[in-house]
Amino acid sequence: MKRAYTKVIKIMALIALALVVSLPSMANESMTFLTWNISIPNGNTKDFTKDSSSLRGVAAEFRYFVGPQFSVGLYGAWQVFNGSSDELIAIDREDFKGDVSGTQWRYVNAWPVMVNAHFYTGNPGGTRLFIGAGAGLIGIEERVDISVIAFQGTKWHFGIAPEVGIAYPLDYNMSLIVSGKYHYAFSAGDRLSAESATHSFISINIGLSFNTDML
Repeated sequence: MKRAYTKVIKIMALIALALVVSLPSMANESMTFLTWNISIPNGNTKDFTKDSSSLRGVAAEFRYFVGPQFSVGLYGAWQVFNGSSDELIAIDREDFKGDVSGTQWRYVNAWPVMVNAHFYTGNPGGTRLFIGAGAGLIGIEERVDISVIAFQGTKWHFGIAPEVGIAYPLDYNMSLIVSGKYHYAFSAGDRLSAESATHSFISINIGLSFNTDML
């Protein structure tokens, strides 16, 4: 598993390096995104946190156009899910193994770090629909708080994030961004509660993009 993560990191680094090297030789548009993310947990994420939705998410993204209809870029985000439960939970860690009962506050922090590519309709400067996907790593921290005791574990997963959205121009170099993105983190071994470690959530992203011409 560690070898797989190392390969993913190397691929991300090579793509980022190729992007940086290509900038001086190309005169194309770039977009920088800042968004607020409203997310709905799925699968294990929802089962663990008992959360129905989360308003605590932010993201930043850089996209560089390699043609009028196609961009490549880098994406990073932070999403927090939390809820409470009094169900019995099995903790399987080196420092503690056993079942825990009582009222628990449960948290999941998710940190996607990805490279991505997108295709766009329309023309630069106008309203544009886009579709694309990211691939890279998603850091997942699970935490259970019971009274003054806390159990937590963090793993880095290989993940993907397909996305659809729209960019609506507000002025010459700024656009309103609305998009939907599905994050899926593949298994990275046992989780805090010794179950399957896949995680997933859907995010609705609302924010602004700032356009520049890169020489």
